[in-house]
Amino acid sequence: MSNSVYDIVAKNVKQIFDEENIDNIVTYDTKLDRTLGIDSINLLKLTLGIEEDLGINLDDYLNLIHSARTVRELVSIIEKATKK
Repeated sequence: MSNSVYDIVAKNVKQIFDEENIDNIVTYDTKLDRTLGIDSINLLKLTLGIEEDLGINLDDYLNLIHSARTVRELVSIIEKATKK
């Protein structure tokens, strides 16, 4: 895998921000909440994008993904999923 999990998560979060016209830099501490356009639909898009980029299925992690508050938490969840 040439891109880190963080790079893939950040790319997908940035795509959501771009779609929502939100000018925000994505860092590990970027919050994943409604005020930044991460509603349930965009969380689904984010999850599907990450699944596609990594070639994995995240169905077993959806509750954890939904509860992630920051990019850092999401990266941690995705890293666990890739080691499964």
